[in-house]
Amino acid sequence: MATAEQSDFKIADAASYDPHVEDFGRFSAVLTTPLARRLIALANISADQRVLDVGTGTGVVALEAAKAMGEECHCIGIDLS
Repeated sequence: MATAEQSDFKIADAASYDPHVEDFGRFSAVLTTPLARRLIALANISADQRVLDVGTGTGVVALEAAKAMGEECHCIGIDLS
């Protein structure tokens, strides 16, 4: 169980991204999507596999993996924020 101090840190850390979310999302999509697609291609993921994207941020890699895997995908993205 998280302490009050840990919870306060997580809340403050997540909130620190709020003023930048629009720019971060836009630039992340433009700059990261081609790299994410290449990463997914190199990983040679198939629909019967599972993907865990730790530190997913805006979710670009997890979303691209899910697209590549199709409707039966098992893809999870987690992030502190």
